[in-house]
Amino acid sequence: MEILLALANAAGISYIRNNEVVIHKRHKPAKREAYIETDSYIAVQLIEQQGSLNFDSLKSMAETVQGNFTFTVLDQNNNLYIIKGSNPMCLLNFPALGLYVYASTESIVNNALKRVGMHKFAHERIETAEGDILRIDRCGIIERSEFEPALYPAHDMIQRIHRFTAGMKNFS
Repeated sequence: MEILLALANAAGISYIRNNEVVIHKRHKPAKREAYIETDSYIAVQLIEQQGSLNFDSLKSMAETVQGNFTFTVLDQNNNLYIIKGSNPMCLLNFPALGLYVYASTESIVNNALKRVGMHKFAHERIETAEGDILRIDRCGIIERSEFEPALYPAHDMIQRIHRFTAGMKNFS
């Protein structure tokens, strides 16, 4: 278990092992404000509106949320759901250890594995694509579903470009 904690601390990644789930984040908590509009807060509200946590409710949420995302949700039965939007994600399975490791990029995972010596263990990459919903149960069995990713409306993209270029000198 110490190796797993060191791995999480080294890379700020999340992992699931048998009946245990540990989530570690390296960033500082954001200021608490009265009006909350984070992706994860909105996603939770959308799932709660459905009244259940399953592939259908996650599909509904993922097709409603706009933007770049990859969400992970853990239910009361220790099923880990991964809802893969357009954000990068690298998911590795260590079958002999009963361990899944994931982070936003393969380089983050590989660097963390090398730091703690886990790169020596046999593992396989689990392929995911935008629109995938995975459920990994506490025994490590993966079930899959899909959602239709939302497209950004053209005017939203134009507004983003204008905000990005605002104040830039000599932009052409």
